[in-house]
Amino acid sequence: MSEDTAVRKKTGLRPAVMAMLGPVETRIGYLLHRTDLLHMDTLRALLTPMGLTPARATAITYFCNNPGAGQSDLARAIGISRASAMEMIDQLEVIGAIERRPGRNLRTNAVWLTEKGEQLHEQFLNATVEVDRLVTTGLDEAERAELERLLQCVRGSLSQHLRRITDNHGK
Repeated sequence: MSEDTAVRKKTGLRPAVMAMLGPVETRIGYLLHRTDLLHMDTLRALLTPMGLTPARATAITYFCNNPGAGQSDLARAIGISRASAMEMIDQLEVIGAIERRPGRNLRTNAVWLTEKGEQLHEQFLNATVEVDRLVTTGLDEAERAELERLLQCVRGSLSQHLRRITDNHGK
């Protein structure tokens, strides 16, 4: 295997690109970001044959765990606009994953998964298990557990720092 191929296999980048990036390509945040991009591309590739995107699969999961929730509930839960939530619900209805029923008042609808939606949710969960398996290929069980522990630690730390930073903006 050539050095070029080895570097590309290890990093996903051509050596010429790495040279342009300099020390950035070794930063933890950059590595996490590049890894997340590959992770999402892999998940997207597994979901596409099902007619799903990661966003649609997230919405299906939300309605699976919150039967009868509405468009505004979905928007708040996943951090999108109400208009985007309505568009996503429309798309899920077209593929037969959800059905709308009367909501809490005359202006709202409650969203429920159909049998097909439940099947898609199960397929999505299986896809996430497969992506996790692919991500951790080459790690033994102890290394996998350590990776999960470290990522949870990084996520918790960043959450705390972000809250502190944003709180200071308001002062």
